[in-house]
Amino acid sequence: MLRTSSLPILCLLLAAHVSGCKAVSETAATLPKLDRPKDWTSRHSHLPEAPQAWLQDFEDEVLPELVSRGLEANYDLKGAAARLKAASARARIARADLAPDLDAGLGATRSQRVFNSGNERRNIQTTDFGLNLRVSWELDVWGRLRDASSAAAQDYLAARNTWQAARLSLAAQIASGWFDSIQAGQQVRLATQTVDVFKKSQSIIEERFQRGVASALDVRLGRADVSNAESRLMVRQIELDAAVRLLEVILGNYPSSELKVVTDLPPVKQEVPVGLPSQLLVRRPDILVAELQLAASGHRLRGEKKNRLPSFQLTGSGGTATENFTQLLDLKFLVWNLAANLTQPVFRAGELKSKVSLAEAEKDEAVALYAQTALQAFREVETALTNENLLKGQELALETAVMESAEAEQLALSQYTQGTVDIITLLDSQRRTFDARNSLIQVRNQRLQNRLELYLALGGSFKEESK
Repeated sequence: MLRTSSLPILCLLLAAHVSGCKAVSETAATLPKLDRPKDWTSRHSHLPEAPQAWLQDFEDEVLPELVSRGLEANYDLKGAAARLKAASARARIARADLAPDLDAGLGATRSQRVFNSGNERRNIQTTDFGLNLRVSWELDVWGRLRDASSAAAQDYLAARNTWQAARLSLAAQIASGWFDSIQAGQQVRLATQTVDVFKKSQSIIEERFQRGVASALDVRLGRADVSNAESRLMVRQIELDAAVRLLEVILGNYPSSELKVVTDLPPVKQEVPVGLPSQLLVRRPDILVAELQLAASGHRLRGEKKNRLPSFQLTGSGGTATENFTQLLDLKFLVWNLAANLTQPVFRAGELKSKVSLAEAEKDEAVALYAQTALQAFREVETALTNENLLKGQELALETAVMESAEAEQLALSQYTQGTVDIITLLDSQRRTFDARNSLIQVRNQRLQNRLELYLALGGSFKEESK
């Protein structure tokens, strides 16, 4: 059961943590109302002793090294890093529009003029040299250029958080692929053991058939179970091969299926602490991206509205002009000019109005995306927390089922040998043991996968990590 209070969807909470998000707070009144929990539901009993990175919660010595390799070599992450560089460049370009433009030029011209005087014709050739500086500056009287620069800065911050989200997601993908590969290896070993068990039972059935104690039906059923077990073994081998090759690709390696996989799924060092604060979601990269995109859309909307206002442009140039190259730096040959321009849009066939409408629609879309992202984050955390308890209970139940099934299998084999139960009871007990062990392997992996999903949902470990 959640303790709730009716607040605007994370707006005030998030705006306090990101500087320059005036556009977000201005939009707070337009955001939908949601019930935000003060604490996450959890029935666990203790807090971790100290903050730690979520990777360290898994007792696996290989996993951190795999993640480091993947963060260095994964090509999707390299693409995200390139997009971050592009966003940084666009932000610098937008910021440069606030400063004056200064150009320097050095020129030389050669010309010839013809003079006719009576019967005399003269050709006069001249050479002119020029050195000049030209300055152009748009005065940002209304703040239109500052809005464009602020929007580009928010886009860069959004791209940076997108890159951080890609790193977090990649680390989780590597961990998930590693756990899947370990599970697949365990399933191969279980399938191999099952084949051996069925073959041993088949030997007993064949021996009893030779003595006339067992029927041909017993033999046929036993052989069928052996063949089915061999088929499942090959399926498990296919799954292991596919899991390892997929992990190798995520790591940026050639899918050679040569990666060595450990035999056991790792335990988790700590339980989920009680009373996780919902403020942890502030650090989620996708929520930060949605907030920054909303802020950028607000800046763009204000900029489009200001495009209807007059623009002021100052231009000036100065330099020297002379026929002698050595006199270019002589101020006696100085020439200059200064101009000021005022431009007011008059008729654009509805272009400016349409651009404002477009910016308003994009801002409305950003508001909706922001709200949906927050709701999705809440759902993911609540689901992972609920599954944490349910999967733990399921694992305990399956451990009991494995123990009881194994005991029942031994009893059935003993009693079949003595002739007190039929073949169906024996084969059914063996299948029950296999199914219980198979399910136990799966649920242990599911618990690890769910813990990964919880870390992703929270944007990291259970406490704010040191910066």
